[in-house]
Amino acid sequence: MTLTHLIVLLLVGAVAGLIGERLVSRGTPGGLLGAIVAGLVGAWLMVDVLHLVIAPELSCCSAWWPAEVSRAVGAGASRRSQRGEGPPTRGPSPDAFLIIRRVFDEDSRWPPLGTWRRLFKGGGHMGNERWSRRQFVSRAGKTAGGVVLGLSFADFLAACGTSNSATGSGTGKLEIFSWWTGPGEKDGLAEMFKIYSKKYPSVTITNSAVAGGAGSTAKAVLATRMQGGNPPDSFQVHAGQELISSWVKASKMEPITSIWNSEGWDSKIPKDLKDIVSANGDVWSVPVNVHRGNALWYNKKLLDSKSVTPPQSGDDMTSALSQLKAKGIATPLALASKGGNWQVQMLLENNILAAGGADFYKNVMAGKASFTDAKVTQALTWIKQWLPYANTDSSAIDWDEADNRLIAGTAVFHIMGDWAKGDFTSKNWVPNTDFGAVPSPGTTGKYMIVCDTFGLPKGAKDRDNAVGWLKVCGSQEGQAAFNPKKGSIPARTDVSASLFDAIAQQFMAEFKTDTLVPSSAHGSATPPNFANGVNDEMGQFLQNKDVTKTASNLQKLSDEFLKTA
Repeated sequence: MTLTHLIVLLLVGAVAGLIGERLVSRGTPGGLLGAIVAGLVGAWLMVDVLHLVIAPELSCCSAWWPAEVSRAVGAGASRRSQRGEGPPTRGPSPDAFLIIRRVFDEDSRWPPLGTWRRLFKGGGHMGNERWSRRQFVSRAGKTAGGVVLGLSFADFLAACGTSNSATGSGTGKLEIFSWWTGPGEKDGLAEMFKIYSKKYPSVTITNSAVAGGAGSTAKAVLATRMQGGNPPDSFQVHAGQELISSWVKASKMEPITSIWNSEGWDSKIPKDLKDIVSANGDVWSVPVNVHRGNALWYNKKLLDSKSVTPPQSGDDMTSALSQLKAKGIATPLALASKGGNWQVQMLLENNILAAGGADFYKNVMAGKASFTDAKVTQALTWIKQWLPYANTDSSAIDWDEADNRLIAGTAVFHIMGDWAKGDFTSKNWVPNTDFGAVPSPGTTGKYMIVCDTFGLPKGAKDRDNAVGWLKVCGSQEGQAAFNPKKGSIPARTDVSASLFDAIAQQFMAEFKTDTLVPSSAHGSATPPNFANGVNDEMGQFLQNKDVTKTASNLQKLSDEFLKTA
């Protein structure tokens, strides 16, 4: 509720009372009747205030209203019949005032109104006295105005400190924007839609998902809409710099701090995750999951049949690929680069983490270490050594199509985030039977975070419904339904591990103990301009395989985008 809203309601209350008194002073029957109606409506509204603010148990008292009025009407009719009086020739009968007086009497069996009279009239039984019409309407007009004033104040108190914390309105529309169109991810999104629709069945959901892994296409579409003043009601965005640099610094988002606090998420979502969706003292989006970016997926049956073990280092990976090729697997490494080479950038960041460790990785992604360092050139060298064992049509396939190479048995390994697990299971592959997973070579003990979140853009057409959506995203129910389908683990720590398969349980345990590092390829560690530049550079690297030149060009990108961030 805004201050303007409060002022308007206060004025309406005052004017209502004044108009009632003015009309009565002129002897207008319509004003008298209007004041009576206003008093009755005000009394009904008062019960709602009492129900919400003072005594919820009084809500049942509304059942006494018809009997009380009936008794008053019956008593008045009986007395008039005994006196032989007919209906009044002008205005309401004096018995009409008796009816209302009895309802407002402190001993009335309608407790809210008896209580009200004691509170505002100071007590004292009214006995059989009759109010004059002028006295009654004066009191009724003031009562009606007072009720409006009271409601205004109650509304104001209820709204204080709860900005941005309203629930969904329950009607209208809700547009959700994401890039979840692949197997597993679209299924997880559908589960959250089901939960939202159960809570708000009259809201029509529009799924504005745009195809393209890692949002390679969706982000461009979103940027056009945001800059054109046509935001979706809520949109998927990676935690960290993708959120903060792109939208918060551009003043395109509303803070959701009050929602976060009202939902009690501090006790459910790790502080490390809260920190990467926070800036300037506020929280800006809700983490719905945690993906692992440094995972090596393998066809378990095929790998076992070739008597090769999952590699534990970059050099082990080179050796395993060589062995598998010698044993008849022509392209043991599945590689995809369609849609911007972000998959190849994942190879790079995982290998930097393997070669340099967590501290070096964080420093180089913050512009505090050089991309020409030997640790980065080692990371690039590993990729160069692996490329001869990968499919040559990588530019024509996306990540889920690379998964299909493992399922078909034409490839054995795929380095990809754990959304690959959601894809595998959606295609009826069984974890630890048909496929397995280990940390990407050399990164054991480290967890590359890729965190999907939803925020609240300024100017959302269906803002209240979007707030309801954010609450579903951050809820235990929502995350328990979404993450098993998506292949990720929950951002919340209170979701039962029993809902997840063996690999997810393994990752949930490692998430609690491993060193956490943010992904650059997915916008958490570095600004989008840097990540986009790296994508382009890695596309060139697939062609020229020039380690020195690529390292030098990566450092130029660092100088331009990281040291000035």
